[in-house]
Amino acid sequence: MANLLKTVVTGCSCPLLSNLGSCKGLRVKKDFLRTFYTHQELWCKAPVKPGIPYKQLTVGVPKEIFQNEKRVALSPAGVQNLVKQGFNVVVESGAGEASKFSDDHYRVAGAQIQGAKEVLASDLVVKVRAPMVNPTLGVHEADLLKTSGTLISFIYPAQNPELLNKLSQRKTTVLAMDQVPRVTIAQGYDALSSMANIAGFGIHPVAGRMPGQLNVLLAEAGVPYDIVLEMDEINHDFPDTDLVLVIGANDTVNSAAQEDPNSIIAGMPVLEVWKSKQVIVMKRSLGVGYAAVDNPIFYKPNTAMLLGDAKKTCDALQAKVRESYQK
Repeated sequence: MANLLKTVVTGCSCPLLSNLGSCKGLRVKKDFLRTFYTHQELWCKAPVKPGIPYKQLTVGVPKEIFQNEKRVALSPAGVQNLVKQGFNVVVESGAGEASKFSDDHYRVAGAQIQGAKEVLASDLVVKVRAPMVNPTLGVHEADLLKTSGTLISFIYPAQNPELLNKLSQRKTTVLAMDQVPRVTIAQGYDALSSMANIAGFGIHPVAGRMPGQLNVLLAEAGVPYDIVLEMDEINHDFPDTDLVLVIGANDTVNSAAQEDPNSIIAGMPVLEVWKSKQVIVMKRSLGVGYAAVDNPIFYKPNTAMLLGDAKKTCDALQAKVRESYQK
């Protein structure tokens, strides 16, 4: 180890360290340690920059201008949380319309409604899509950002070198949400998953060939365990659910179990999917299940039947959704 240290020191181009090569072992150790102590002492004496109080910071929420983009970076509930912490929040007029949030919703939450230029000039701007050319204003959104401000958005830096150059020229501090590691310790910042409005995957206790089989299949498919919900956990959520996709199930979602006392499955616990606003049932046909009884939900006004192979259907739906966002 001593020889290794001597080799490293004498091979260094730094005059201070090079002189140590001809010293005795004890002296080398003493001078070497003194060098680090000096560095540490100077570091401790570095002035600490004071932080900026929240009440002096403005958070801007611009309207997304990417074609067919319906999301907004902050909901009224998110604005309310920031206002409670002391932040000033400004929202561009109409920013939440596509997400069914009116300007009045944001005003009630404590935000001010302003124009695009004023919002983009905020101390901290939050966006869903990366900055782009605003066709209405005829200028790139990055050029409207406050100098030395902060941007939180999906950036995809490797794919957008020109955008990074623009942001660099504005001396913008960027937090690219797409670069947040998708690990357990960072789940609270995992925007990629939080954008999915899937409340959960409901599982009937006896679904599949044996109890627990679907839990295993979903786990193998990479579905997070915390959104795989048992029947008793998810049933009370259906009345507040906009859309339910039923993939292959029949008897386990049969409303006759609760609505028809004369049915042979009357009283059987089922997933109450029909109570949601819209149901799409994916099956190969309108045939009956193991109980050999018709399923009334197939004919309810809020149900749409999507017949065919479920995997092929899901793949086709996914492709269409991606296509609509890429136009």
